[in-house]
Amino acid sequence: MDERKRARVLDEPSRARVYELLSGAEDGLDARELAERSGLHANTVRWHLAALAEARLVTSRPEATGGRGRPRVVYRAEGDAPGEPENYRLLAGLLASSLARSPDGGAEAEAAGVAWGASVTSPAATADEAVAGVVRLLADEGFRPELVGGELRMRRCPFHDLALTHGQVVCRLHLGLLRGALEASGAGVEVSALRPWVRPDLCVARLDSA
Repeated sequence: MDERKRARVLDEPSRARVYELLSGAEDGLDARELAERSGLHANTVRWHLAALAEARLVTSRPEATGGRGRPRVVYRAEGDAPGEPENYRLLAGLLASSLARSPDGGAEAEAAGVAWGASVTSPAATADEAVAGVVRLLADEGFRPELVGGELRMRRCPFHDLALTHGQVVCRLHLGLLRGALEASGAGVEVSALRPWVRPDLCVARLDSA
């Protein structure tokens, strides 16, 4: 699993809380202790632990209890939480700033997004398959997408800070990504509108038949 995907495992707030609790527990914690400290159900904690283990963010080992029954399984945080390298943040900021100063910067960003979306999308047999493919693409890139009727709701912006200062560039890039991916699918679906910042945690794209 690459570094970006490992970081996205912690996008889920409850899972991030479980990891935070383990990071502060030098001797580790078991699922019951994590459930008590986080306020989550023990089964929910185990589900989060499985995702964290798959991302190599936690390790576990059985410890004898001194009595009968199964040994206690103790979990520990593994290393530091992943994050975006600072040099990539710097590069993204410089590029966004440069495009923002250009009279055609928004159009150039959208064109780049179209090319990006088309390059990572395969043809789809139906409109439903095309939309499902775009949802998967957005999920892989960290947008936390949700399809509700004809709306594609994105509850996280991977470039949130840049979008606040250079929205004309970043939001047009994302619009281009959606348009490029849907066009490349060849299934007759298009983005009729993109409404950024409907709420601080929500951007909405309207999907229609081409």
